[in-house]
Amino acid sequence: MPCPVCGNDPADGRLCHECTADWLRRLEWLRRIGMPVLREVAYRRVRFREHGHAPAAAPPSPLDETAAQTYADVERDLRAMAGTIGAGTPLGWDRTGRRVSTRDAQHVLPELARRIDDLASTPDAADLYQATVADCERVDMLTHRREERRLVGVCPECLQTTDGDGGPVRTPILAEPGRRWAVCPECGAFLDLREVRARYLESAGGLHITRTRADAARWLSEQTGIHVTGKTLDNWRYAGRLHPRHVEGRYWEWDVRELLSCVR
Repeated sequence: MPCPVCGNDPADGRLCHECTADWLRRLEWLRRIGMPVLREVAYRRVRFREHGHAPAAAPPSPLDETAAQTYADVERDLRAMAGTIGAGTPLGWDRTGRRVSTRDAQHVLPELARRIDDLASTPDAADLYQATVADCERVDMLTHRREERRLVGVCPECLQTTDGDGGPVRTPILAEPGRRWAVCPECGAFLDLREVRARYLESAGGLHITRTRADAARWLSEQTGIHVTGKTLDNWRYAGRLHPRHVEGRYWEWDVRELLSCVR
């Protein structure tokens, strides 16, 4: 049975090793950096966003309500996650009837990290993992200054729907360099940015790039987030997976679709 998140084949029918490791990294980030810094932002001890000037008659609130609400929302998700595996005792029940931990985030997060294998084996592991990714995105937006976001592609889920004129809905997906996952702002779909980028490039049709071997490898690494070297391209060419056309000197013309198919 493939991994319900990335589609790779796991050894025992649960989340694959790569997704489990990424989940653990995100929980550790929330514990060490995300939630502590978000608490400081909530109490306005640090600031990462630009603020307008409030009128003199309306002094600013001592609490950043957006950050405070985000902290409460993420903590609620973490408590519910702990409840699914009986971690973070003592346990209780929320208003929807879910079993939840009664401890705060800083007590629950170490337990979740310690029992990551139990989490990865639950029937709802994919939904819980994706909820963690979404929570990390929310916390991250409030706890550091944003780098310039770049266009990765368009949401493949939105493309399957139509707008008022009958054309496909093309929702642009923007992300900072190095990001692996994102959530579509329009439909809420959980997206693998490598796949979004690959589809976007393929949609250009028979696209080719003229690069040296090293530059082609660097371009492919930047587009997919997978480390590729010139030697890797040579191996794929010798195996018959790539068919570049020599232009002149060290320059070759590479088929983008062939390059992308090699890293899938």
